[in-house]
Amino acid sequence: MIRPLAIIVHGGAKEIAPEKAQANRDGCRRAAEAGWAVLSGGGSAVEAVVAAMRVLEADPTFNAGIGATPNPDGVVRLDAGIMEGEGLQAGALACLEGVRL
Repeated sequence: MIRPLAIIVHGGAKEIAPEKAQANRDGCRRAAEAGWAVLSGGGSAVEAVVAAMRVLEADPTFNAGIGATPNPDGVVRLDAGIMEGEGLQAGALACLEGVRL
């Protein structure tokens, strides 16, 4: 059975200022395209998610990776999680500092 492929990317739950809306759309589009390239090339869903995430993390438009907001102490700490649905395997990280994928 051939399963249809799809990828959806969101740039976070936030209010977007009108002057930043296009940058947010463009970043999400680039991330979705990166993930789609993996899927359409036969890669796994997890590989596609990682490819899309790398694009978002490298884009200062988003509150992730290099665009992350410092905490009240002025330190950027990042959390991440991923789950693979078929085998129900998951991984997560919390409070990471100074890491770049």
